[in-house]
Amino acid sequence: MKDHEEQRVCMKFCFRLANNFTENFQMLKQVYGEDSLSCSRCHELYQRFKSGRTSTEDNSKSGRPSISTDDHVERVSAVIHENRRPTKARQIRSNEKVLLNYS
Repeated sequence: MKDHEEQRVCMKFCFRLANNFTENFQMLKQVYGEDSLSCSRCHELYQRFKSGRTSTEDNSKSGRPSISTDDHVERVSAVIHENRRPTKARQIRSNEKVLLNYS
């Protein structure tokens, strides 16, 4: 993951040197080899910089937030350990709902 951050910074640096996309991508492949960002990802970054973006950070992800917390995992684990052979998956799900309601 850190390599990807580093590569995004390198792409920005090369962009600011006014290199074209193909030159940038070839240099990235030369330095990082198989671990380099994909061509499509590099092109996306290049287009973002071209449109005026200055940040090399990834965009924040939208979507459903995670409800898994350490406390929740511990409580579900305790329910499973109480009865290691639940007859149905519904029992675990119903216990999870009860635990979530009391969170």
